[in-house]
Amino acid sequence: MITRTEFDVLPTVEKVYTLFDLGDELDVREDRGYRIKLYLISDFFVELWFGIKHPEDTQMISLSEEEVMEVYSERIDISQGFTTNL
Repeated sequence: MITRTEFDVLPTVEKVYTLFDLGDELDVREDRGYRIKLYLISDFFVELWFGIKHPEDTQMISLSEEEVMEVYSERIDISQGFTTNL
């Protein structure tokens, strides 16, 4: 299992491998010219942002449960991904 802190300090290539190896895709949305995929890795979330018109403009952002709830609470039920109750 990897923690959010450990994930955040990985080099980008290792983040990508970790995301696709350990992450479960939960949702896809579009916002401000990006296609955004939400993943759950153990007990934290990662958003993978792809530039729709500029695919080279890609970034990964790790998020806490609270941050995800602000954006995704009406889109998906993320509670099943946790060992503790929300």
